[in-house]
Amino acid sequence: MTPHSPTSESTARFVARHERTLIAAWLAGCAALAGTLAIWGILLNGAERAVDAASEAWIEELDEAERLLRDGSTAGALSLLERLDRDCPATFVKHRHDRERERLLASLAEAYRAEGRKKRALETLERAVAFDPRNYGNHFRLAELARDEGEDARARSAYEAVLAIHPSHQPSAAALMDMDFSAGRYAPVVETFEHYVDAWQLATVHLQLGATRIALDVPVDGRVHPIEVLCAVEAGWSGPIVLQTHGYSASLQSIEAGAALRAGELPRAPLRLDATATWTPSGGTSPASGELLARETSSSLTSVPVEAADGIARIQLELALFRSVSDTMWKQAEKSFANCLLASRWRERLLHLRRGGASEAGSVFED
Repeated sequence: MTPHSPTSESTARFVARHERTLIAAWLAGCAALAGTLAIWGILLNGAERAVDAASEAWIEELDEAERLLRDGSTAGALSLLERLDRDCPATFVKHRHDRERERLLASLAEAYRAEGRKKRALETLERAVAFDPRNYGNHFRLAELARDEGEDARARSAYEAVLAIHPSHQPSAAALMDMDFSAGRYAPVVETFEHYVDAWQLATVHLQLGATRIALDVPVDGRVHPIEVLCAVEAGWSGPIVLQTHGYSASLQSIEAGAALRAGELPRAPLRLDATATWTPSGGTSPASGELLARETSSSLTSVPVEAADGIARIQLELALFRSVSDTMWKQAEKSFANCLLASRWRERLLHLRRGGASEAGSVFED
């Protein structure tokens, strides 16, 4: 048996004599450490700041990878994106950085494509679809790449998935129409076109009267809708009335602006502008007064200067908004209706259609 050293025996006797004191000190130390961590982590938000710092570092690296990709440094971007893909904290769609995860996968697919690795690019976009199948953008990116690679069946399925989520997405409707038209399948062209133009959609356009900006929610169906809104334009205001259509083609039939009613006074005559008034288009063309065939999202119609001596408290207007239809879509639809012996139906459609409209109108929305 190895004899105990004097030092170990002394330590043992000390521990035995002061056991309770040492236990109390150890517990007090643990409590102090826990309290310090609680103050740092909860009261001072230290834990949250540490997590945020780690998240910000990850997002900054993603921003850098996207910059490299834009600058053409695809090899460097790909290496960084692959590492971020392995370490990405967002593993489910409800994660706080789920949007960044989808950005990462989209950029990774773009980098693979730029490096000639098309199969890996398609697989990456399939992963994006699986991550969030309700995001139409994931399906659209997959459809576009699959079509470019000649995988028409895969592309068609993805385009159809986009329209199932987002029926007014013009680029997907146009792509499906073009695929069928090029193959001589005219009936599906008619079907896709009609589903697209008939899809329910409510768009927001704006009236600008000096510093006053009024939002109007209008169905996009090519039909004239009466709209009445309240506003507060001060007495003595003068200037043009601007209808901002944000890329939608439009037909403004009339606009009437009335002053507030006053007790004991007869109603004053409202300010009226009809379709024969002079309207100046911007971001598009005007084939007739009060009509706008939009080409850009900055599209608008501007009236001649008007005067509102008594101010404006109420505005009534008659307005139609039209679905965006590109020149190619128009020509393909017109010929397909004719080839399917549906010329009369096409003529009926023309009552509520206009050629034009920015492709973003009805397709792209701000979060």
